[in-house]
Amino acid sequence: MDKPTFKRGLLASILSFFLIIGLWLAFRPSAKGLYKTIKPYTFSIVNWELSNAPAKWFHEAKNHFQQPALSTDAQKELIGEYLDLASKLNRLEAEGMSAAGQTSGEVHYRLAQIFRYRLAQISPQVESVLQEQVRTVLIAEGFGQRLPSGTAFLLPPLSFKMTPAPNILSISPRETIELKQTFLMDAALDDAQIKTIESNIEKLGLSAYVERSGGIATYPSLIPPTENLDSVLSTIAHEWFHQYLFFRPLGRHYRSTYQMTTINETVANMAGKEIGARSRSLYYGTPDAPGKTGPPVPAFNFAAAMMEIRGQVDKYLSTGDIEQAEKFMEEQRLFLATRGYRLRKLNQAYLAFHSSYADDPAFSNIIGQQLRQLRQRSTSLADFVKVVSQVTTPDGLPRLLKR
Repeated sequence: MDKPTFKRGLLASILSFFLIIGLWLAFRPSAKGLYKTIKPYTFSIVNWELSNAPAKWFHEAKNHFQQPALSTDAQKELIGEYLDLASKLNRLEAEGMSAAGQTSGEVHYRLAQIFRYRLAQISPQVESVLQEQVRTVLIAEGFGQRLPSGTAFLLPPLSFKMTPAPNILSISPRETIELKQTFLMDAALDDAQIKTIESNIEKLGLSAYVERSGGIATYPSLIPPTENLDSVLSTIAHEWFHQYLFFRPLGRHYRSTYQMTTINETVANMAGKEIGARSRSLYYGTPDAPGKTGPPVPAFNFAAAMMEIRGQVDKYLSTGDIEQAEKFMEEQRLFLATRGYRLRKLNQAYLAFHSSYADDPAFSNIIGQQLRQLRQRSTSLADFVKVVSQVTTPDGLPRLLKR
């Protein structure tokens, strides 16, 4: 192993140690009674790291010495195969094998096994291709460091593993919408287990919501497989930005308040989307615009509907009418289902979790507005991230805008 490769491996090991400790602190249990309720279902970051990180770094070292670089066409073909397999597997899982007849169910199961096997075969190479593409864009956008020799590198180095993501449990008080705690939960939870977890927490007088996480900034990052190329690229960048911020004031204050969590998540989301879009454009071209097949049909505005729902729920809660707020949310959940948006649950915890991504039009708030203003004033994405990374309190944003 040459010195640069050894140094990268050593740096990755050190960063992993600090990130594991940081993630444990971020998701550590702070209420013994609550943690006892969910402990059998939790996801272990340490176990995941021990099971995945060594193999990941071994593959990268092996790839550095043995694997010839793929041509541009070969890279596109490989990524295309991966996305196609992920799409087919998702459709099989969505259909539900248990609902099909026995013969059909066996066929579904065997096909799913074939798709999973092939995905596992090509995933390491897919990761290497996407890793280098996003890394190149990040450096080009000003996030790289340079050695005296002129060699550019990222700190922390970009590294991720594509594997099913854990679930995330969000907890909010019933009397207000505020993300009080989150816990990483087993990726294999079934519907019955999810309902049991939520029910047990609700018995404690809290609001709870479990859903699949979009990715976790472990080291390497944990990126869920998906058929959506734009989502893959932006998620890879999103999780890297969390790692980047981890070593800066903004990231170190991630859990200090709900507002600071929201600032962190929104910055990572905004930056991740920009890097994802530029990676898509550079390596795969922009998506084709959908063709017109008839007169435009007015689309239901989910974002506007959610903003109205949130506003009304806040009004009910501000007067202490918790029961009416919860009744209203259930009525709106059923209404949204008639418009094609089938939410499993709509409660305080759901709104608290999604509101931490304040750049989403459906959950926009003052923090999202302030960050968008700051981004518009910034000369580049790197300038925006570097400036906002120094924020340590929520009132740091308006102070930046007054400069």
